[in-house]
Amino acid sequence: MSACLLAVLSLVYQGVICGHIALSHIRRNISLRGHGIAVAGLAIGCISILLWLILITPILGIATSKLGNTTAIDKSMHVQADVQAIKTQLQLYESMNGFFPATEQGLQALVTQPQNDPHPTRWYQLFKELPKDPWGSDYIYRNPGLKNPGGYDLYSAGPDRQADTADDDWGGG
Repeated sequence: MSACLLAVLSLVYQGVICGHIALSHIRRNISLRGHGIAVAGLAIGCISILLWLILITPILGIATSKLGNTTAIDKSMHVQADVQAIKTQLQLYESMNGFFPATEQGLQALVTQPQNDPHPTRWYQLFKELPKDPWGSDYIYRNPGLKNPGGYDLYSAGPDRQADTADDDWGGG
């Protein structure tokens, strides 16, 4: 559809340009007729440009809002991928040690060996560094969780970077 609009616009611009050329040619040569037709062509061309601008502005607005929504979806997918990767490493940590890291140890227990209780019996570095959420914040980890009292909570604080608010992103789970 956008190619069709561009084609119409190019014809409108050509019509306006040709109308200007014809009108100036008619003005220089009084014996030529068609002054009224040239003016009508110019008027129709100008009205067409205005209508085209009136139509294209909302279309561009909609396209821009869709692109903004795509960015939000992209960030949500980024959180989902990170949360899944961290959950996988937490499962591995739990399978090697019989427990998940405590809240105080946090996700840092996947990067450096915890020095406080509970001490892991078979520790292995599972991340060189922890991923950050799309807003540059650390992921929030709690064990036991508030949302999942029988397990742990793992989520991004979201765009406001404040934990336990409406915009928290739990990575789809």
